[in-house]
Amino acid sequence: LFTVCGFAAKLTATLQSGDKVTPFYGENAFVDAYNAAANGDVITLSPGAFKATNIEKSITVIGAYAFSEDLSKTTQFSSPVSISGDNVTLEGVRFVYTLMIEGTDNLIVNRCWIDYLTATQKEGHKYHNNTIFKDCYINDNHAMPLSQNMVLRNCSVNHFNEMNEIGNPALIENCNVTQFAYYKSGVLYRQPYAIYRNCLLGLYNAGSASTPSLSFSAPSEFHNSCFYE
Repeated sequence: LFTVCGFAAKLTATLQSGDKVTPFYGENAFVDAYNAAANGDVITLSPGAFKATNIEKSITVIGAYAFSEDLSKTTQFSSPVSISGDNVTLEGVRFVYTLMIEGTDNLIVNRCWIDYLTATQKEGHKYHNNTIFKDCYINDNHAMPLSQNMVLRNCSVNHFNEMNEIGNPALIENCNVTQFAYYKSGVLYRQPYAIYRNCLLGLYNAGSASTPSLSFSAPSEFHNSCFYE
């Protein structure tokens, strides 16, 4: 009992609202801090697994770290997270479940590890606009179709499962995309429309005897980028 209570006490969420700082403890600490937060506040999380809630307020969430194989050293959410608020910043958090973007404006995601990224519409907002990912790892990216002015910078992406609209090209800079164009179960998954700068772009096949062919569809542009198998 003492061991369990001691471990739970290590989970800390600190809410900064103006000059006021309030700590919350335990696996529900983030939810409690979020419920007490107002637009513009900052929540700082210790390492550990926190229960999540949908983020509808314009807040900043800062975790301790996202990339260690020792999960006790990372800040992570133990359930899926949806972002529907505008002007949200996420930093240093590991999303081991889904991160859902719901028609937001000006979402910034820094130094985060994301297993499954997706997007959906919300009332009056078809697209998520001005979404920026920087220094992130994204395993499975399904968020492109509903994106406008999306930026990925200094990121590693395993693969994009769906393309964006031709009129909404992204900016992808200094990124490694492991499965940029690939076959899987007889389906060719193609790259998003984007301006690619200084990227490493991998060609991959799963069950096909041949390397996937590239389709350089306008308005995509490629600058100082390298393709590899």
